[in-house]
Order: sequence, then structure tokens, then C-alpha cells
Amino acid sequence: MVTRIEFHRSIQNRALAGVVVVLCLTSIVGAQSADYIFAATHVTGGPGAIVSVDITLEVASGASSVQAYSFGFGHDPEHIFVGATEGPDLIAMNGGSGPDYSMMVAAPGGWIAGVLFDFDLAVTISAGNTYLVHIAEYQLGTTTSTSSLEFLTLGSPAIDPLIVSTADQEVTPTLAAGSLTVSPFPSIVRGDCDGNGAVQITDPIAALEYLFLSGAGPCLDGCDANGNGALIIADPIYILGYLFLSGPPPASPFPNCAPTPPSLGCNSPACP
Repeated sequence: MVTRIEFHRSIQNRALAGVVVVLCLTSIVGAQSADYIFAATHVTGGPGAIVSVDITLEVASGASSVQAYSFGFGHDPEHIFVGATEGPDLIAMNGGSGPDYSMMVAAPGGWIAGVLFDFDLAVTISAGNTYLVHIAEYQLGTTTSTSSLEFLTLGSPAIDPLIVSTADQEVTPTLAAGSLTVSPFPSIVRGDCDGNGAVQITDPIAALEYLFLSGAGPCLDGCDANGNGALIIADPIYILGYLFLSGPPPASPFPNCAPTPPSLGCNSPACP
């Protein structure tokens, strides 16, 4: 497993960098404020897939601007945390150099983040907008399931979800969990382009209609008869060769259905 850690620090302001760590570690947890909302996306992928989860911070209209924040972010141990990066709205700060202090590091049960936008406290996140602040990557497990991604207290010493506003307040934000869903791969038969469960003359016709006549192409992975990850004129020729010229059979899975990692998509798989 590889975990990326991003750590941004100004040499001239090491003391202030220590201040934001103290803010992260010594927060006072209170009632959640609707003025600030941390939220994560809901993501679906196949077994073992690498997926990205967006983490946003919404600052309500009329709320005080944000100077710094921290949070822990937990996930089911079925999945592997690959790493986290700053989102585009953080990267754009300070003329494109990003926040003066930005920490993202793995912790037991998840990962933690602590960010101070500007050591001089001149750069803030203003009210009335939603900001994409982090992007986290996970390798999904192999069990078909849905599990929550939770903002919570993590680490030792403990780091809590916390907003530091320009009103000199430490605020507990509202926390909207995300999720990771492992979905089984669709089952297909190579060469079965029209998704009727059999390889026959209608399949190369369906592939040609898709390629040249804007046909629907219900199962493009099935149309990919040679299994090279692309649908081109060679595929209907390959199917015709198999059907009428004793050519090689379509690539696996064939002749029976089997779960297959999608490369082109299959809107109407012929088998469960």
C-alpha cells in the first residue's frame, strides 16, 4: 500500500505552523453549526477499483469566513486508503501556490487533515460558496457492499472536525458522510454485441450500425470481440470470421457469461 502525504510549510513561519497543529489537536467539540458543512461524495466502483472521493466545504451566506480547519475522515477497513491531495480550490490559493500549511496523513481507521490558508490570516474561504478542498483515493475491497465515509475524531492526540473562522471562533461544522459502494462487474459474453445472450449474425450487424450508423450498441464490451479494449472495424470482422470462416472464437469470456471488468461499458448485459 502506498500512502501519499502532502506537507506544505513556509520556512519563515515555522512557529505559526505549530499554532495550526495546536488548533487541530485541542479543539472544543460543540453542537454542529449549519453555517459550515463538510461533505463527501458517494462513489461506486467494481471490486479492486481505484476511486476518487471529493470532499467539499460549504460556507453559508452570512457566515464568517474560514481561516483554517481540521478533520478526521474514516473508512471501512475493507477498503485501502491510497492517498489524499488538495482540491483545486485550495491549490488556487496564494497565487496558485496553495495554502501556507497543509497536512494530510494516514491515521488508524482513516486519515487526518489540517489546513491553514495563510500565515498572515489574509487569505480566507468566504461565505456563500462551496469549495472542493480535498480529493481522496481508495482501492475498493472485493466484497459487494456499501460502507460509510465519516468525518470524525481520529489520531493520537485526537484531531476533530473543526472550523476556525475570522470571528475568532472554533466551530464544529455539520458533517455529511459519503460512501463507497462495491458493485459486481457486469457479466458478458464476448461477441454478443446486441445483448441477446448468443453470438450470431445480428452481432456484427449491431457493431457496424454502432460504428457507422449511430446505432445504440447496448453492450460495447460484448462488441469488443477480440478483447483488446477498443471497438473498431476489426471486431465485426472478427465475429464474421468466427461464424462463417472457422476463425478463432471471441476472447474470454466465451461462450459462457462471466463477470468482466468494464472497459467500454455494457448498458444491457445479457446475463446476470
